[in-house]
Amino acid sequence: MLLVSTYRIDEGLAECEMALKLDPSSPYNKTTIAEVLAIRRRPKELERGLVLAREATSQLPGDPHSLEVLCGLLIETRNRAETESCVERLMTVDPKGLIANYLSALLAIDHGQWYWARKKLEEAHAAGLDEPDYQRLLAAISDGETRSDASHSRRSVKLPSPDFVWAVLWVVFGWLAVMCILLITGDALSSSMLKAIDRMNPKDGVVGGSRKLYKGVLVLAGLYFYFSIPFLLVAVISGGLGILYFFVAQDALPIYLLFVLGVGVIGTLSAVLRSLFVRTPPAALGLRTELAHQPRLRALLDEVAHAVAARRIDAAYLVPGTEITITESSSLWQSLCGKTEERSAILGVGAFSGLTQLQLRSLIAHELGRFSNAHTAGGGVVLGVRRSLAAIIVRLSKTGLKNALNPAWWFLRGYYRLYMRMSQGASRLQEVLADRAAIAAYGTNAFVSAHRKLISRSVEFQHQVDMVIREVVDTGSALPNVYEYVPRAAANPEALAKSAEKKLAAEPSLTHGLPSPRKRIEWAESMAVERAAQGGDDEPVWALFDDREALERAMTAELRIRLFVKRGLSIAETEHQAEEREHLEQDKQTIAVLVARGDPLTTPRSVQHWACFNTAQDRARFIAEAKSSGFESEEDDRDPGESDPFGVILTRTDRVDLESIHAVVMNLVTMANRYSGDYDGWESPVQEP
Repeated sequence: MLLVSTYRIDEGLAECEMALKLDPSSPYNKTTIAEVLAIRRRPKELERGLVLAREATSQLPGDPHSLEVLCGLLIETRNRAETESCVERLMTVDPKGLIANYLSALLAIDHGQWYWARKKLEEAHAAGLDEPDYQRLLAAISDGETRSDASHSRRSVKLPSPDFVWAVLWVVFGWLAVMCILLITGDALSSSMLKAIDRMNPKDGVVGGSRKLYKGVLVLAGLYFYFSIPFLLVAVISGGLGILYFFVAQDALPIYLLFVLGVGVIGTLSAVLRSLFVRTPPAALGLRTELAHQPRLRALLDEVAHAVAARRIDAAYLVPGTEITITESSSLWQSLCGKTEERSAILGVGAFSGLTQLQLRSLIAHELGRFSNAHTAGGGVVLGVRRSLAAIIVRLSKTGLKNALNPAWWFLRGYYRLYMRMSQGASRLQEVLADRAAIAAYGTNAFVSAHRKLISRSVEFQHQVDMVIREVVDTGSALPNVYEYVPRAAANPEALAKSAEKKLAAEPSLTHGLPSPRKRIEWAESMAVERAAQGGDDEPVWALFDDREALERAMTAELRIRLFVKRGLSIAETEHQAEEREHLEQDKQTIAVLVARGDPLTTPRSVQHWACFNTAQDRARFIAEAKSSGFESEEDDRDPGESDPFGVILTRTDRVDLESIHAVVMNLVTMANRYSGDYDGWESPVQEP
């Protein structure tokens, strides 16, 4: 390049060509020739220079000089698409380099991105760009900015007047002020209601406090939430447009930012609007049991509804756990009007063990009593607000919009917490009145024993499920019925009793209005309501259903599905499924060894199988059946002290691809099980391709 620098270009090119002939694979020789050809600027030679420069950069992808030469040639040949990718690569390799920033400034000028052009030019100047070149490009950028500003002034949207901005700010301030007044007043009334409930005489059930005022504030705060939704939607849209306008004004609009803004705004709007008409899909409640086919359960539910003067239950759903509750499906408008589409009982099969029908009546009476006293909590408005807020938060979480940069998330989350806090007094009053309804209908003893039983059973069942799952996963066992499965490790009764007592004494959270279970039991005992025993009171809950085994297996199947979906645990339903899964994994491992040794698995070959039995007679019968299927046999006795000492080796020519050999294995497994034996596996010689 010394000759080239002294303007003896042809001589310099000849020297470079000679160097390339001596070492045609050298990326440095290729780069040097490409650089000389770029200086000569002859069209045909430029194409050759491009070829050499591309080869050099493929050999030296991290070499700044090779990339600089390639980018220069691409600019000379006006290859715009490849020029941009080349400059991006150069900036990655040499972010502080003179040429890299200079070329980046040129591209930014070409795209009219004046801010980035000026920034890259300054970095190139700091890296040593000549003053004349710097001033020339700086003038071009300034001229471009002037023309761009003039163009923007002709087509820009007129900014709102100061009076309009102040009016909007006063509206927002007023909206926030009214909301704060309602929430603070509601919280104070809620605290007053909680204190009044604590002072209440359980026998007369008279609760002091400003119940009408409290109810009015709750309703107003609930309606105010729906009134605020248009403001929230406008704020979300305005925020997105404001960010968009800012970047457009800077002549820079990153595509990724546009995508994120679109997803955020549209996702938030969708979550908010859909929540206004949210309803719980019946499929999510559990396994629906047709009450027409369970007449004893239908009669019990109707009796309880009549006893507490509540609307009858329309449907019943069974779930694997121990929850017993009542839920209603309704849209927002139905909640506001106090109407529902379907009232459903959710019955946890895990709670049925040891639970009497009288205890179940008392539990359901309490749940129905909550709906009978819904007016104490502001009626359908409060219920609708809770559902809508919870639904929006869940939808935002599921769509990935639960983050610190989403103002709608913070508003909704804060409003939900505050509204739950201010309504906890109403919730507790509702629960207390529901308890009174259940106690009045079925007596104190039934109420107390039912709640103690439900708490202890929930602790026992959760412990049992945890132990069973751990055991079947560790051992690979099947789980056809979790309710009848007895774990090998015995539970600790003292530990379970302590856990139940802890749960019994658990205090409610700040946003939860329920009294502690112990407090509810104390109130019930102080009421001392007697009830004469009636026929069927002590009958077990399972007597209400026709096929206990089928229902328990169905609930176990639901539990297996939940474990697979939430924790990725695959548990077999039957021992046969567990055994087949175990042999399938063993077959895969054996085949993997063959493949690793170069076996194509295409050639049938002699395959040996092992099995063992407890008696010689069982082995003889197994051999006889195996021979009828074309197997040859050889007895393989073991130490008499071992279990199943009477072994056998079977041999037959078979294919060893997974489908073929697994079918053979499972036939032999079934055959061995028929004669109280165990199948021990197979092996095959490696076949060369």
